[in-house]
Amino acid sequence: SGQPVLIINNIARAELAGLSFDGLDIPATQRSGLLVAVSVGELTVSDCAFAKAGSVGLTLDRCGGRITANRFRDMRDAALFAIDSKGLTVEQNRVEDCGNNGIQIWRNQAGDDASIVRGNQVQRIRTDGGGSGQNGNGISVFRAGGVIIEGNQLRDCALTFIRNNSGSGVQILGNQGRRCGEAALY
Repeated sequence: SGQPVLIINNIARAELAGLSFDGLDIPATQRSGLLVAVSVGELTVSDCAFAKAGSVGLTLDRCGGRITANRFRDMRDAALFAIDSKGLTVEQNRVEDCGNNGIQIWRNQAGDDASIVRGNQVQRIRTDGGGSGQNGNGISVFRAGGVIIEGNQLRDCALTFIRNNSGSGVQILGNQGRRCGEAALY
């Protein structure tokens, strides 16, 4: 039906490992994830597979924790959308074939986010939704401050490898990209 497969809401700690989530390419509302977590203090998602999401593979709202060693493929919109994070680490994930963005670290209002995006492989990111830059990015930071983006491998992004729009104190270190449609960094 295009609804989330699993919702985790308002708990201190949750851990998921070794699960597969398949959205069957059924269209979903914008930023709706196969897995949705809201207000989880320490969330760990590891060694999971996310495929054919009708919008986003994993949607996080006001969460902290670690998203590690997962595989995301064939997302209509993005692999991971995190809003108003609390020290989130996104590390060693493989992201392939997304319609608009790979990994998104956003905030509703500008502020300190303290997220780390490290050692991910992101490839074949399109810009199906069009626009003037909000789509087509391997890693997208919007209004999030204090983010570290380090050691990622990015390939074949329609617009930019890494886009920082209105994020302050963002460090972009030692990333490598090949074949982007516009600019390596924005």
